[in-house]
Amino acid sequence: MRYRCNNPNHHSFHRYGGRGITVCDRWNNFHLFLEDMGDRPSGYSIERINNDGNYEPSNCRWASHDDQCANRTLVYKPRPFPSTDNPMRNISAHSHGGYDVSMVLEPKGKRWRKHFISLDDAIAHRDILEFERRWNYLLTK
Repeated sequence: MRYRCNNPNHHSFHRYGGRGITVCDRWNNFHLFLEDMGDRPSGYSIERINNDGNYEPSNCRWASHDDQCANRTLVYKPRPFPSTDNPMRNISAHSHGGYDVSMVLEPKGKRWRKHFISLDDAIAHRDILEFERRWNYLLTK
């Protein structure tokens, strides 16, 4: 926790200290940290309840790995449902004509790609895949 927030050389610093996440001054003293958090239960680690908040007594708890996986930052969460603002999202024009739709499907992270002749077909199929991707993600939570 302290290295991620305070050491720019830590491999995860950009997700913690680099985003402005800090550890409260009170927890510079391990005995005060222990007083606030209590002993760590076996198999649990510290978790911030609000991922944009700091490490402090009101925003931390002991959580299992499964609980922490369900409370990840936007880096790990799925993209929002398709927006009509960008009809070409996940669609690229193919050099020989037509359009390719590609996206990473949950939960195994496999890349899916298919070719379509018309742009309307590509957009319709992309929206169906996006719905299925989001639905599968929700079912595996």
